[in-house]
Amino acid sequence: MIKLVFYFSHYNTLGHSTRVFSLVKGLKEYFGKNIKILVLQSGKKQNILPFGRYAKVDIMPYAIDKKGLFIEQKESIYNKFIENSKVKVMLKERLRFMKKKIKTFQPNLFISEYFPFGQEFWTFELPYLLEYLKNEIGCKIVASSGYLNYSNFTYENIKKYYDYLLIHSPKVFCQGYLKYLHKKAVIELDNVFDDFSDKISFTGFIFNDNQRKAVISQKNKLLKNKYEKLILVSRGGGIVNKKIILTALLTAKRNKNLFFLVSTGPATTVNEFRQYKKIAKKIKNAKLKKVINPREFDFYLKACDLSVNMSGYNTIARLLYYRKKTIIVPYYTSEQRWRADLAKNYIPSEIILRKELNPTNLEEAIANLLKGSKKTLKVKQSWFKGMPNTIDKIKWIVQQ
Repeated sequence: MIKLVFYFSHYNTLGHSTRVFSLVKGLKEYFGKNIKILVLQSGKKQNILPFGRYAKVDIMPYAIDKKGLFIEQKESIYNKFIENSKVKVMLKERLRFMKKKIKTFQPNLFISEYFPFGQEFWTFELPYLLEYLKNEIGCKIVASSGYLNYSNFTYENIKKYYDYLLIHSPKVFCQGYLKYLHKKAVIELDNVFDDFSDKISFTGFIFNDNQRKAVISQKNKLLKNKYEKLILVSRGGGIVNKKIILTALLTAKRNKNLFFLVSTGPATTVNEFRQYKKIAKKIKNAKLKKVINPREFDFYLKACDLSVNMSGYNTIARLLYYRKKTIIVPYYTSEQRWRADLAKNYIPSEIILRKELNPTNLEEAIANLLKGSKKTLKVKQSWFKGMPNTIDKIKWIVQQ
């Protein structure tokens, strides 16, 4: 029997949550009655992904979200923050909550998502929890990350606590840190790969093909015989890059032969969505949706002639799998920039930086991609075996 505890953070994006859900669902479907899963979720409650079908879910107390608090990743910031008396009280309560749940559950496997390669608001608490797991519970500790990043004490945390590191990406999509991360981060990650290569596995993308069979008929229904092509526009599940939405709507207004399906994302506020609706009201060739659940989104992505998007993990994995033409507007983060630069080698695409995005540039990029195909490198099907590869690794880890 595998008794697995999964720790992850959910704030204003669905990327991490979707990957964790796919892992939880895949593991439960494979192991069935031979696995029990407890999910400890930090951050905001989400109602889109049905975690409860496959695991017991506990939401941690105190979902604090102060954007940018840990961006600089300096030790002094952490120490100053943790020394705050109010935070001390909250931290103690959260640790007490998690320890009680874990002691009752008695896991033989603990998985932290993103950390120690990256961090969210509350992940400074994880070393305290890992210390407890190591000394009091004695279970195996595994990292699960979709991509490489750098956080404080990455090397030290791996050396002290982790038995195995699962990186859910093809190796080629993880080498961008050499170009985009700062010198200290590159040195630290180089040391990780030099010293811990025996416990690192690049599994490939965690990917579920959720496309539907009736793609052609549904696409024709959307186009209503009035429009030539279907353009899907999305900024993912977060709240950043609203410029993508606004620019797409203005571009639709200028290109009445194209139909634009625009997803603003589930984290969009009521007031923000109301502003988009005002702009889109008289644009007959644009349909605005706030929430497209992951299954529906896969269908629309498969159906569209071209996608306009950022370069998040889930988006790029699906674009590669479906071989979709795409215009990528990467967010400023290092992982989005290097993922965009790599993806353009494998799918017909154009990259427009956020500061350069305007209706004229977007219109030109759409026209260029729709009228022809760029030569690209071959996408390997092995890149999308992340789930079966992860299952094999989990089986191996618990048997050690």
